[in-house]
Amino acid sequence: MKNIILATLLGSFIIPAFVFASTVSIVAQQDGYVTQNNATWSTVHDAASGASAVTASGAAQSYYSSGGALYYIARGFFRFDLTTVVPTGSTITAATLQVKGTGTSAASRSYYVVSSTQAGALAVGDFDALGGTAFSDTLTIGTWSASATNTWTLNAAGLAALVPNTVNSLGVRESLYDVANSAPPAGSDGVISWASSATASAKPVLTVTYADAAAAATSTTTTAINQDETLFIFGLFLFLFSVPFWDKVFSITKGSYDV
Repeated sequence: MKNIILATLLGSFIIPAFVFASTVSIVAQQDGYVTQNNATWSTVHDAASGASAVTASGAAQSYYSSGGALYYIARGFFRFDLTTVVPTGSTITAATLQVKGTGTSAASRSYYVVSSTQAGALAVGDFDALGGTAFSDTLTIGTWSASATNTWTLNAAGLAALVPNTVNSLGVRESLYDVANSAPPAGSDGVISWASSATASAKPVLTVTYADAAAAATSTTTTAINQDETLFIFGLFLFLFSVPFWDKVFSITKGSYDV
């Protein structure tokens, strides 16, 4: 009987499931930039479409004004195919966007990853398809490498925006002037550039760490034993394991009375 009770108690403990993370690196399906320029800052900043869409060369983020005569904006775009790579229902826990720098300028500028509604081949109509909320940390021209890998680490908002098992679009915008909608100083320019997906040896890469759907489901259905239940079960264990001890005590006591 005691063995049956012990087996029942042991069976009531639920062994927590370990969720093993997987990390995959996805090369950009497409990237590029859309440009616009005009003598009036609000006209170029608020334009619904751009003047050109470039995908065959290094992407650039540029802001230029010469004596107030011309403003120029280029916004960066990326598309990454997570289909079959990150299973449906997976929980994405970390991600980075890496690009190989190819150039920079001296002016002060800051850049971060943003949302993108680009849905197909990059076109001039995608100029206004980028959001303004930061999806990553910020890289400045001062920290940008013109020849090595540059890495943006996605934040909670960026991770939440990634969707498993489908094509994901992301963008890069300059935050001090473009996102803030503030005209840059006259006579200044700020440029960063990186190798595009057309460059075989240095394509942009999205690296994603995720917990697969099956492990996540097992983890969420694991039930924790609360404090009261734990104390109750612990007390039963003590009682059952102490039975042989008390049997001996009572036997000795009984024997002494018999004498």
